[in-house]
Amino acid sequence: MGNYAGPIFITGMPRSGTKLLRDLLNGHPMISIPTIETEFLPYWASHWEIWGVSQGSYESFLKFYHNIIQLPYFIYMAEMEKLIKPDVWYHACADFNVSAVFEALVRHDANIEGRMIWGDKSPGYIRHIPLLKKIYPQAKIIHIIRDVRDYCLSTNKAWGKDMRRAAQRWIDNIIKARKDGEDIKNDYFEIRYEDLLEDTEKSLRQICLFLDIAYQPQMVCLLKPSENIGDARGISGILKQNTKKYLTKMSFPLRKKIEHISYPLLLDLGYECKVFSSVKKIGRIELIFLRVLDGINLIRLRGKSQGFLKSLYFYMNSFIQIKEK
Repeated sequence: MGNYAGPIFITGMPRSGTKLLRDLLNGHPMISIPTIETEFLPYWASHWEIWGVSQGSYESFLKFYHNIIQLPYFIYMAEMEKLIKPDVWYHACADFNVSAVFEALVRHDANIEGRMIWGDKSPGYIRHIPLLKKIYPQAKIIHIIRDVRDYCLSTNKAWGKDMRRAAQRWIDNIIKARKDGEDIKNDYFEIRYEDLLEDTEKSLRQICLFLDIAYQPQMVCLLKPSENIGDARGISGILKQNTKKYLTKMSFPLRKKIEHISYPLLLDLGYECKVFSSVKKIGRIELIFLRVLDGINLIRLRGKSQGFLKSLYFYMNSFIQIKEK
């Protein structure tokens, strides 16, 4: 086997099995990926020169540190009392370009020891594969895809998102990711969520081959639950029956609308679907309106546990982070 040291980027649409795949890969003794997704790398890349981190001085690094710890990743780490100290991070950096500073952070937060493969699981990077390869030419991308109908059900159940908008985002982002994957050839690996559930060992063996490492049998055993929301919440094992829920939980009219939006890609990915005479996309104005409603639902949902103002502050910082996407 080879000497690949990373990074691996696990990406895909949210609620498509990215957490499950991350935890399964973390079962390999040569892989370590943080349990919190970063999502901020595109934002960093577009602001790096403005922040002046490349100067390499501790003063400039400290200013950068206090600027970015308001982003969701660092808020989550602080809530778990695992927020990296600025001096620890600074001294762990081999250089002060964006790639080295990000790697130092991830290696620290993933508790990497020795020569292990480091990586990150961030669904939002599905739109940024070319940027990932620009920052890390050696990066390998694993893209996990879930049936759009079950994906829509899951996003609606988790966050109250409009399922028609979810379907349009699914097809737009996956088409782009697959095109970007073609451009990087052997550094892109695509897997269906349903195949991972049906034959987990086979899927993990294929991924290990992609990463040029030996498969380890313990990878198929989850030591703790991957999900904290959804039907797999609190389940330590692999919920193999977590597929085709749309057959019983989605109304036929809504299913028809979603398939009308996405059927060419569904068929191309090997999913069963009715064939229509044409694709019926959602218009730009309607998408904007539905996006606003989705945002309101997210703030309302988080506000139930943390209060409205704290929820609003959190998502304002999230918006600052993702507006470059």
